[in-house]
Amino acid sequence: DDVELTISERLSRYISEQFPRDKRGAVVVLNYKTNEILALVSMPQFDPTNMDSALADEAAGALVNRATQGLYPPGSTFKIVTAVCAIENMSDVYTRTWKCNGEYDAGSGTPIKCNANHGSHETFEEAFKDSCNAVFAQIAIELGTEKLQTTAKELGIGSSVTISDKIVSFAGKFDGGAAGTDLLGWTGIGQGNTRVAPITMLRIAAAIGNGGEAPSFNIVKGFSNQLGANLDINYKNTSTTKMLSSEVAQKIGALMENNGKKAYDDVVDTDLNVCAKSGTAQIDNVDAHNIAWFVGYMKDESHPYAFVVTVEKGNSGHKTAAPIANSVLKALVEKY
Repeated sequence: DDVELTISERLSRYISEQFPRDKRGAVVVLNYKTNEILALVSMPQFDPTNMDSALADEAAGALVNRATQGLYPPGSTFKIVTAVCAIENMSDVYTRTWKCNGEYDAGSGTPIKCNANHGSHETFEEAFKDSCNAVFAQIAIELGTEKLQTTAKELGIGSSVTISDKIVSFAGKFDGGAAGTDLLGWTGIGQGNTRVAPITMLRIAAAIGNGGEAPSFNIVKGFSNQLGANLDINYKNTSTTKMLSSEVAQKIGALMENNGKKAYDDVVDTDLNVCAKSGTAQIDNVDAHNIAWFVGYMKDESHPYAFVVTVEKGNSGHKTAAPIANSVLKALVEKY
């Protein structure tokens, strides 16, 4: 008997060719309306016809599926979670302003540096577009660990993603630290002790694009016998899981859409209708060691694709991960 996958071999090869040479990471693309995974690429790769070679150098990391088993700080992609929590718990979040003078000092620990001095009247929408660390650290501390943890749990951080009832991802963990501390501020911008798999962030993006409903993940398209006749095997999970209300999904989607049109207009084609958030997770004080993220979805009924790109030692999400996502989505729309 034969099994046909939802995975596009051509698209997967294209992604492998676009991925930076000698880098590790993952790219996943999902149709969030049909629940079908179109690409599940982990780098580096190995030749399944030569397992002796792969097993001889396990330290190279090719045997780890980074899409499902990667253990990463989410960087500023976690601001999606913090923003959802703020929308749900701060009634005046859209009317307030915050101050950013280039950093925020929580009064304990290390001051949280920002990527710019955004001024004394930064709105919620501006802070999301600017990826303002100072504002989102303040918001996280004001929300408190309990509320932020509740939202993270609702969005699936701490629970596995299951693909076709067989492949189970790393569950991830949320660690917000004590109330009022700098660690909670760091957590709110994705730099604390919280860890996620790329596919976890993909599920969040897919849920937002799908009006708050997280789709199931499938890689099996169908089965057939030796004569090519379809086999009646129940294999496809079409269920969805409510992650957030349609109203909150619309609001956070609008923030991500504004991001796609303005914050990344130099690296993402506007005709792709990308709603997204980048992330640059710092491991140490060397920029070259940063983990680059770009996660989001296309707001397009003809091309309902959610995606995540993660690049280890990728410098920045904007410079490294976003261009990869752009080229992959263009190829998917135009060729595959």
